Amino acid sequence: MELQDYLIGCTVRVGEGDRQGAGFFVAPGLIVTAAHLVEDPGESDFPLSEVRVRGNDWEARARVAGYAASPEPDLAVLEVASTESPAAYIYAPSLPDDPLSVCGPGPDPGASQALAIASSVTDGDLRHLEGTLGAELEGAPVLDLRSGGVVAVVVRGGGTGAPTLRPRAVSVAVLARLFPDVCRRHDAYHVQSPGWFAASGVRGTVFAAREHILATRDTCETPIQPLVTPRNGRAPMELLGPVAFQSLGAGVAGPRLEGTIDAIIEGSWSMGRSVLLTGPTGSGRSSVLRALGYRAAAGFGNLGSLGGSPLFPILLRANQLATDHRPVEETIIAAMEKGNEVMTGIDLPPEFLSDLARSPRIRLVLMIDGMDEIQDNRDIAELVGLIGKIQDAPGFGRRTQMLVTARPSAAEHFRYARFDVCEIQPLSQESIRHAAGQWLGPSAARFLESNGELVRSGLLASPLVLSVALKLYESDPRRLPSQVVELYRTLISSLARERRDELAGKYGSAVADNAVDLLGFIALELLRSATVMDEAWVKTTAARYFEEHLGLPVAESGERAASFTHFAAADSHFIGPAGSRFFWSHLSFRDYFAASCLLELGESDGRALVEIRRRWFDSNWGRTPSFALQLLGDEALRLQIVEEILRSDRPARFGFLTELLREGAPLPAEMIRTFVGQLADEIRREADSTAGSEALGEPVASDLLLSLSHIPEAREALDQLGVGLGA
Repeated sequence: MELQDYLIGCTVRVGEGDRQGAGFFVAPGLIVTAAHLVEDPGESDFPLSEVRVRGNDWEARARVAGYAASPEPDLAVLEVASTESPAAYIYAPSLPDDPLSVCGPGPDPGASQALAIASSVTDGDLRHLEGTLGAELEGAPVLDLRSGGVVAVVVRGGGTGAPTLRPRAVSVAVLARLFPDVCRRHDAYHVQSPGWFAASGVRGTVFAAREHILATRDTCETPIQPLVTPRNGRAPMELLGPVAFQSLGAGVAGPRLEGTIDAIIEGSWSMGRSVLLTGPTGSGRSSVLRALGYRAAAGFGNLGSLGGSPLFPILLRANQLATDHRPVEETIIAAMEKGNEVMTGIDLPPEFLSDLARSPRIRLVLMIDGMDEIQDNRDIAELVGLIGKIQDAPGFGRRTQMLVTARPSAAEHFRYARFDVCEIQPLSQESIRHAAGQWLGPSAARFLESNGELVRSGLLASPLVLSVALKLYESDPRRLPSQVVELYRTLISSLARERRDELAGKYGSAVADNAVDLLGFIALELLRSATVMDEAWVKTTAARYFEEHLGLPVAESGERAASFTHFAAADSHFIGPAGSRFFWSHLSFRDYFAASCLLELGESDGRALVEIRRRWFDSNWGRTPSFALQLLGDEALRLQIVEEILRSDRPARFGFLTELLREGAPLPAEMIRTFVGQLADEIRREADSTAGSEALGEPVASDLLLSLSHIPEAREALDQLGVGLGA
């Protein structure tokens, strides 16, 4: 059905005798009309208690439930016993030059009409329409043919009774202000009913917005659903609850916001700032971003056009924006089109974002994910510059807030941008036990008893890793963590350097030369989707890697992806030979695997200790030294190495020891006090230095100390330094 015909089906005739006009359903049992149609003839400015309404094949008495007298605003709401009539979709934002159509009853009984409006003039909440409308259309809906929503209600026809006056309509935004409950019922109905959106003929903003919201919801649900189903009715996102967040403030001395992650976002918005989500690898940055996007989409209802300042989420990948030198609006629209094609498969009209940017009261939330995929510092710097341009752009900046995810090292690029930093804290050992108890119920004790070493290692200090580990445990309780370690062992051994020529001859140099990077790319995608990998998924993901990262044509990317998929199944034990295991890759697993191998091969002859002592400050080794130190069986040796690190003059000791404490490594209280004292001294030194430790490429000491605020010694030092705590 054409949209105008659908809207005509929503309309009714209102009134009797000489005072008759139109009205239209906005929700089951609720009709919007003009107030003068329901006025009491004997008591001006007062409504009748009820009025006659007629549909095509029915008639009823409707109660006047809401009334705002004529001549302004001249709106009323009628309540009638629920009928099968469809309801119109109201949407306030409209541009002066938008094509309009007035739909409603015809001048003759049983007839209907849809009249085109050549032009209109906006005057606040009023809209003066070109042409002449009959009295039967007073109270009828005005459809915006660009956006696809009802934007106004005709209150004066300007026909035979007043031929010299132009027809006038009142914006539906007035309806929201006067009768908010009506709009809530309207929103609830259209969330459940797709009728309006199933109509054809107009594919405007509200249709594209609904598709985008539904697609955002669909793409958000998979990444934020852990692989374990909770057995006690708890929501999956409770693993990433507000207690996991720590506001680190903005820059070196910016404001430190308090409250939940939602409060941090709202607080930043009130000050014209954006939010940077950072945290350790696997801490759930992308999942939180998608969760926030899903919540915003789910709560958007009627696009929020009728009240408040709701969030409209747009999810983009960082590598789509980096190195794009077009004007800001073109860059965003192009990235959005490409992003939605990749992520949701829907085709949005090119004017969609521009329409939203011009729509009053709608707040765009531009969620930029995947800064970790950008390795070149120049590209990161350019992206930060582009984000600054977006914040300053007249069209986007006024109603756009950025939510960006980045690893802690990349966060330094945002230090002097208009961003508030919010760090996701890793789960402590106690939090891991608590979460396991929530999710596994009676089997939690068995899980912890079987894998106490894994819990202490810090490997599970991530909500996503925890959910995967629990799923593996349920699948086969005897094979965790050996299951994870074995997967990496077979994977990495297949990529031994001496096999490069063999693999190149078998699968081509593009596969052999890029296998490690490609596997890393797949690992990130697995982290993003928390999926169980199959051959089709690997092929699709590999093709995207060749296309996006190597710039190969689509056809050639597909051929290379097919070769890589064959390699992954036949030679890497990445798909087929592992049987029914859950394939899930993660950088922490890699570091844990490396640490376990290091100890297995070198603990007996002391080589492991030598490597830990040589490599703890080398960032290229990732978290391997930290894991190896925690897995070390000899507690005296472990504490001896920590003591050596404490005495070191290397700036890297601050980040390394902070990570140990955040992972819950058991260290003596005196050792913790010594380290906290070093951090406090470093903070004082930084306060007296214009360069601080940033000149050495190290994290700022105040941020490190703040991240340890769960430790009493750190809280005491923060109080003495006068550094306020965040959320």
